[in-house]
Amino acid sequence: MSEQTVVRVRGLSKYYGTIVGVLGPNGSGKTTLMGQVHSMSIDPSGDSMATGFE
Repeated sequence: MSEQTVVRVRGLSKYYGTIVGVLGPNGSGKTTLMGQVHSMSIDPSGDSMATGFE
């Protein structure tokens, strides 16, 4: 499997209370992306938490 760049971010700002959506097909890396960008912790039930909010 070869490596390829799928997302390139030059700058990213987030503000308290901002809602962000990520769309893509199954297996495209949405959960991985969110985990990397927001340092999310995913519990075994599949719920995601960011800074204490679900």
